[in-house]
Amino acid sequence: MSIIPSVSHARKTLLTAATTTLAIVTLTCVVGLLTTPLAAFITAAICALITSATVALARAARTIDTIFTEELGKQTGETRKRAS
Repeated sequence: MSIIPSVSHARKTLLTAATTTLAIVTLTCVVGLLTTPLAAFITAAICALITSATVALARAARTIDTIFTEELGKQTGETRKRAS
C-alpha cells in the first residue's frame, strides 16, 4: 500500500508548517545539547522570526502579483505592439 494518496490530500500549508516546526525543534535541541538552554531558546526565537518574515514576504509577493495581473491584465505581444 502506498502512502502517496494519503499525503496528496493533506493541505500543503499543514505539511509546510509541520516540516518547518520539526526543523526548528531539531535545531533547538541540537543547540540546547551543545550549549545552554538560554541559547537554545534564543535560537528557536530567531528561527521562528525568520520563518514568519519569509512566509509574510512570500504572501505579500503573491498578493502583489495578483494585483498587477488584475490591474494590468495579461499583456500579449499584440497588446504591447498596439500600446507602443
